[in-house]
Amino acid sequence: MNETLALPGFGKRILSHTLDLFVVFLTGLLLYASVTSTFFLKAIGGVDDSERAYRFLGDSGLFSLEEKDGIATAYAAKSYLPDSSAASGSSPAQTDRGYVLYLHDCYNFYVSFLGSDQRVSPVQSGDLLIPANEFYTADYFYTSIMGLPVPAAVTVTSEASRAGTNPYFMYALTEDSSALDLTAEPVLQSEIATKVAVGDAKTLSNLKEYFCLTTDISNSGLFVDAVNRALADPYFTSNAFSSALKVWAAYALAVAPLVILNFLVLPLVDKKGRTLGKMITGLAVVGADEAPLRGWPKVLHPPPHGRGSPRRRHLPPHDWPDGVPSRFPDRLHFRGGQQVPSVVP
Repeated sequence: MNETLALPGFGKRILSHTLDLFVVFLTGLLLYASVTSTFFLKAIGGVDDSERAYRFLGDSGLFSLEEKDGIATAYAAKSYLPDSSAASGSSPAQTDRGYVLYLHDCYNFYVSFLGSDQRVSPVQSGDLLIPANEFYTADYFYTSIMGLPVPAAVTVTSEASRAGTNPYFMYALTEDSSALDLTAEPVLQSEIATKVAVGDAKTLSNLKEYFCLTTDISNSGLFVDAVNRALADPYFTSNAFSSALKVWAAYALAVAPLVILNFLVLPLVDKKGRTLGKMITGLAVVGADEAPLRGWPKVLHPPPHGRGSPRRRHLPPHDWPDGVPSRFPDRLHFRGGQQVPSVVP
């Protein structure tokens, strides 16, 4: 051979392998984005699965959806904040935002959506499987979600009785104030309503955090609980999981031919047994006698031996490389450099 051979360092080989993976998986990602995600993913139902999952969240009223050509492609939980006055240092003004819309969305989710949508899964209660429309009722929202007392135990004329342990809300009354209105959303307690009316910043902030408190560590609040309930529903999780599996299948379909081409076909047809990464870094695969390999040994070969190799300690102290098994001829990566000695001291 005309080339001067030398074993490359470990870093050179790692760079070669890294480039191989980068080229294969980046090209696969581009192929997935332009071909398999458009045609194959749709053909196997992945797009329909994600559409069903996202529509479920959108119909819950808790999420906003992004759409493309009439198909939901992404979702995000809604976020409402109290309106802020333009005047510097003034209290935020609570109009139709903040707690009002959080309360409205939570009420509609538990009472209207969970209680009527056929996609909602039944609820397991002990050994019983309760249909969603029987479990998620207005009473469930008032007592289990808002923490208001059981309606039968409420004294209509007592605001404290209508509120129970809830710090901000209480049952609404009918127009003649003679009974609880069990078809209406809870209303603010009188003291809280007075503070909201004058734009008390602390009260408005507390109301917002009652529904949605976001920190660097965790999120909490009634609205956050509702969002988590929607994301945990079996209808959403099963469709989302099925879609994710099909996305991976579409990506695998894009990557698999590239893996075969780069790691199998290319080394077999190249005289020096090179992948793209070896071509870029100037490495190649040769036999222990420094002659080019032929056939499968160019692909199925052991790691290189030599100084700095982790397998060096297992080599015989003399007469290397004569003792290399002929089934898998030893390989030498070569590049311009010092000739590899025929004996390892």
